[in-house]
Amino acid sequence: IIAIKDAMEAKNYDEAEKLCLEKANAENTWHYRSGDPEDWNNMLYDIYRTGNNREKQIAQAKKLLLMGNEKFWGVLKQIYKACGTWNENYESLLDELKDSKRTVCYRSVLISENEKKRLLEDVMENPEQIYELCYKEISESCAQAKDRREYKKITKNIAQLIKWKGNDTA
Repeated sequence: IIAIKDAMEAKNYDEAEKLCLEKANAENTWHYRSGDPEDWNNMLYDIYRTGNNREKQIAQAKKLLLMGNEKFWGVLKQIYKACGTWNENYESLLDELKDSKRTVCYRSVLISENEKKRLLEDVMENPEQIYELCYKEISESCAQAKDRREYKKITKNIAQLIKWKGNDTA
């Protein structure tokens, strides 16, 4: 880490990249720690950013996003907008993120981009999750209901669950 930082201070970005990649590739049991600035992948991104290597910066930011670090959605958006290529990269980036199977990250990005249609499609791919969430919500409502008005609301929720084809759960 010290050698990498020294190389960066000397503006020797190729050396910093080489050292970082050597260390990252040497660790067999390596796992990405998104919140750790001294994680090899985060350091590699910083090397590319500081060295102004736009191509490698984009590739590394995309790698980190696809590893589930949703902060890099905003980073990529900013880079692509500065290049004037955001619109042409937007859909394919969303598709790649969906294919990465990082569901929480993908859905968070969809929410931040107000992609309601895509979010609904993604959630509907596994309706059992929805039925399970509805079941928990309805059960909690039943446990807390105290009057006729609240019970009416619960029956409406059960009816909605049936409309969503969750008959067995309902």
